[in-house]
Amino acid sequence: MFQATAKRVLDENLLEATSIANLETPAHEKLRLLIELQMTSYAANFPYVYVYIQEDMGKVAYQTTPWARDMVRKTRRFESIVTEVITKGVRDGEFREDLSPQVVVKALFGMVNWTHRWFKPGVRGHRADQVIETFSALLYDGLKRR
Repeated sequence: MFQATAKRVLDENLLEATSIANLETPAHEKLRLLIELQMTSYAANFPYVYVYIQEDMGKVAYQTTPWARDMVRKTRRFESIVTEVITKGVRDGEFREDLSPQVVVKALFGMVNWTHRWFKPGVRGHRADQVIETFSALLYDGLKRR
């Protein structure tokens, strides 16, 4: 049941990420939407996604089951969508050329995936919209071409 839930969430997120990437909007808007997608998905699917990130995500890459291979392939596809958005932002002159898109993607996923340690939906503290706005501002202000 846990694996089916994790797969469903990743499938839904991948479909939505593909739609976001195809929008005719600036790259920084797409990145904000991608961050929003991840955070709202985490909040809506709490605690399953958090458990997956904390307990299973690092182990899945080393497993050979069909489910694990599928999850790795889809996770890599999601990362490639984000990389494509950032790369297009650089090509279009919206983002800085001196930053590696691959490193920016790792930084973004590091920020978002680390939230499982401190962001708990429905518990006092930070709201998903605050996290989305803060992460988006940090990323965009660091990426925007000066």
